[in-house]
Amino acid sequence: SSINNGTIHLGGASYYASISQDAVNDGGVIYNSSAAAGASHGHKFHVDGSARMVINGSGNVGIGTSSPVTALTLGSGSTGLSFTSASASFNSGKIAVIKSEEAGSGNGSLVFETYQGGSGGSERMRIDSSGNVGIGTASPNTVTNYTGLTLNNATYGGFIDIENNGTHTFRLLSNTTASYIGTIEADPLVFSTNDTERMRIDASGNVGIGTGTVNIA
Repeated sequence: SSINNGTIHLGGASYYASISQDAVNDGGVIYNSSAAAGASHGHKFHVDGSARMVINGSGNVGIGTSSPVTALTLGSGSTGLSFTSASASFNSGKIAVIKSEEAGSGNGSLVFETYQGGSGGSERMRIDSSGNVGIGTASPNTVTNYTGLTLNNATYGGFIDIENNGTHTFRLLSNTTASYIGTIEADPLVFSTNDTERMRIDASGNVGIGTGTVNIA
């Protein structure tokens, strides 16, 4: 180890690390490591004698893993990426978490959790290894050769709203007694095939087939 012109050198002939000041740019601190034959061992950050974070020779960062494969890699034991509240008194400051789960060998799911009113986090959405999406369920339904969306609620069911500039225009809803399809505002419900209107139910409930205008006798 040595100090030369304000640079601290660590290591031996085959590899070394250095700490210096970035005098060219903003005066920050530069941490550098290199090895013989142009290889690089990267940087390792240890806590209590164990590596917690690494930066490899390609610049990839690994947390909980010594072999990052992307710009940022979280290890298999990671509890995910969390977002914090302005108040640390709730859920240790957490308000949302994104994490991965592995089912079987190499089958990964992406899980989204949110926290409400200071209570513990709950899973809200999941994308499974087949690309199926579940909202309100950790087990989205699967149909062979199809990709699907499953909405679930333990009390009633689920719904999808399509809006125009914040105004409700169309709704799909299903609960324990029935399933509904319709408009929320005073708009007609139009059915078409081959991009051509075939049937219309106007806001008063009158039905027209083969015509875009419902005549009322």
